Amino acid sequence: MELIVAGRRRDKAERCCEWLKAGGAVCPLSAPAIDVHSSQFLQILQEIHPDIVIHTCGPFQGQDYHVPRACILTFSGIVIVFRLMVMKPPAVTS
Repeated sequence: MELIVAGRRRDKAERCCEWLKAGGAVCPLSAPAIDVHSSQFLQILQEIHPDIVIHTCGPFQGQDYHVPRACILTFSGIVIVFRLMVMKPPAVTS
């Protein structure tokens, strides 16, 4: 299993992957930049072809259904997280 941590800003996704590795993650991790509001979102999702998408970029009020539709078109499961409480990863120092 590979865990893909994606977001609009690749540096933040990479920092989250480093935090997960420091915490003992043993699965492969990748951190692509993906913006769900991009016109390329469906194409990117088709290329990655995830088994499941955990959509956390709210607020969800006023958003259309393009993320769930893209998941349906790519045969990906979807979990929409309405409120996510996560400890903020610390800054990774080199």
